[in-house]
Amino acid sequence: MKLVSMCALPLALLVIPQTVLAQSWGNQNQQNQPPPAGGYGQPSSAGQMQSGGLAPPPSSATNSEEGRTEADLQEAEAEDSGRGLEWFYIKVEGGVSHLALQTFKAEAVENIGFVAETQTGPMMGAGLGFRLIFITLGPQVRLVKTDSYDLWTFDLEGGLRMPLGKIEPYLTGAAGFAAMGSFELSNPNAAPETQGYNVRLGIGMDVYITETFSVGLTGNAELLGLSVTGTVPNVDRAAPDTTDPNADPAALEQQGLDQLAEANGSTLGIATTASLVVALHF
Repeated sequence: MKLVSMCALPLALLVIPQTVLAQSWGNQNQQNQPPPAGGYGQPSSAGQMQSGGLAPPPSSATNSEEGRTEADLQEAEAEDSGRGLEWFYIKVEGGVSHLALQTFKAEAVENIGFVAETQTGPMMGAGLGFRLIFITLGPQVRLVKTDSYDLWTFDLEGGLRMPLGKIEPYLTGAAGFAAMGSFELSNPNAAPETQGYNVRLGIGMDVYITETFSVGLTGNAELLGLSVTGTVPNVDRAAPDTTDPNADPAALEQQGLDQLAEANGSTLGIATTASLVVALHF
């Protein structure tokens, strides 16, 4: 027994230090190891791992920006007029026109003056055309009635639209053919041919009551260039001056009419118009 005890003591002295050193080395390795990929106290997930082994925390700034964007979209949807794409339109209008025309000047006669320099009267019009997003284009006809004559215009009108929900301001421009008729002359058989051109610029605004129906106001200014042939303004003034007492009055009157029938006249004037416009949109 003494021999066994004497042998066991040296062995214990050798084994115990080695065990203590092994435990100390294992604890040191555990302290030097990095934390789990899922973060401290959280399970790791391969789908959450990013560069460096850690997933970044959620960004409050990103969430706030997304919330503002969604709110803006909802507000825009609430304010939207519900209008879809528009391809065609039909419109009618009515208003008042004021015309300022120079008195006609004839080549053979100094002043044949059968048109008043200024006239005001009701205006009626209609038009149709097609629309491509912001641009409109189509024919338009207008009639202005005055005490002395009727003024017709046949134009090709283009427009630039600025849709702002249910309210839509616009600019227009038109050019085409103009003609006059129904003159109140002293000779009821006179049939003057008065025609020329017109150029018009305008501004207006439509309010969409529904998706396809709108009501609006428009105003424009117009340049008119007209020429006249075969005028018979005043028989007494048209008759040539003669001192022949034997001359036939009827022949002299006819001679004066023939002279004016060969004369050509022209005028340049402006017109301003304000009108109410009702339109259908498809």
